[in-house]
Amino acid sequence: MTRSRKRRAPPGLSFRLAVGSAFVLARAVILVVAPTAEERAFAARALEACGHVVEEAASIEDASGARDRAVAIVLHAPASEIVGACRSAATLLPSLPLLLLSDAVDAKARVAALDAGADDVVALPIGADDLAVHVCALLRRGSRRPRLRWRAIEIHRDERRATVAGERLALTDREYAILRALVERAGDTVSRAELRACIDDGGSSRSNAIDVHVSNLRAKLGVHAHLVETVRGGGYRLRGA
Repeated sequence: MTRSRKRRAPPGLSFRLAVGSAFVLARAVILVVAPTAEERAFAARALEACGHVVEEAASIEDASGARDRAVAIVLHAPASEIVGACRSAATLLPSLPLLLLSDAVDAKARVAALDAGADDVVALPIGADDLAVHVCALLRRGSRRPRLRWRAIEIHRDERRATVAGERLALTDREYAILRALVERAGDTVSRAELRACIDDGGSSRSNAIDVHVSNLRAKLGVHAHLVETVRGGGYRLRGA
């Protein structure tokens, strides 16, 4: 995927992001899909200003490599291609919530887009603040979805189980709780105190209890153990790259 650093806003988008915006949630990897570099660069700038990590693609078909990293899609499509673009996203990246941006979105087009797989539909023009609000709302809804994914790791919350590269992990309840906490905040450091609060350690006084659980978790992740990174003096996080 290529990145563009052009800063001139394309037609339909205007940059007016406020400093210290209140719309920032925990950092997330957002996939921005748009046919032109100019459209991708502007949406990327708005999202990066909120602290998110952005990956870009010219089409959904070009974005398959981001399926294990991204947690949501912002898709820019012309009005004539709304249904096809949404269906492609729903087919190729079914686990990711989708925000559609398009020109001239009337009630009929909005219904068609939602029916084709979009989770939110926004008519252009849109300001960067408004885009940030919609993306944060999309992430909040996505965080309540039964499945979460970070690279090769997938959490099935309804079933309280986890898989790596499609293979089920035989985790204890505490290992599952730790992995889920890390995936829910993928890319951010989760302190040992926060991880301890996620598990019932039976009042264990062992100061290294979390480290022991993480060591066991890494062993079960096998060749993917490197995804769980130790942050010296901080805790743990899932590696972003």
